[in-house]
Amino acid sequence: MLNDFIRGILPVVRARVNAVLRRRGLYTPARSADLCQTVLLALIDDHAAAMKRFDPTRGMSFPNFIGLLSRSNALRALEREAAKKRGGGALHTDLEHLDRHAEARADTEGEVALRRGLAGMCPCLCDGTSERDRLIGQMLHVDGLPPVDVARTLGISRGAVDKANHKLKKAFKRCLDER
Repeated sequence: MLNDFIRGILPVVRARVNAVLRRRGLYTPARSADLCQTVLLALIDDHAAAMKRFDPTRGMSFPNFIGLLSRSNALRALEREAAKKRGGGALHTDLEHLDRHAEARADTEGEVALRRGLAGMCPCLCDGTSERDRLIGQMLHVDGLPPVDVARTLGISRGAVDKANHKLKKAFKRCLDER
């Protein structure tokens, strides 16, 4: 019964996997066969839980649903493969670049005093901010790193750094108002 089912969906899976590989310029027959096998295993994994979500009332045929699942599983498998080649998603920081930036930055005595003051305010800021936001604030205002380097170091977007900095500034202002 399972063999008949797999024979029935295999042409759809193979077509979607080959389309994904061709769009990315990665198509080879061996790679296609390997990725088809990975996608089929993902489809029948956990007692075919993904396929059990099929609902014919939503206006999609079963082959189209299988194609959609196949495409997303193929893309996910390729992303995992690429991440594994990069080091499994591990983030690497270029410490020499950070050292060069720190050496190139000529701090005035006023900037140093301001940073020390911010660092001294940390206990007051601990109440209303997360640890991540405080780390971002320390990297921006105490260590003097630009937002782009902070984002690259922590593996987050520049917008997330700006948002955390905004939250930190609001907490800092609230802390100053209380004093």
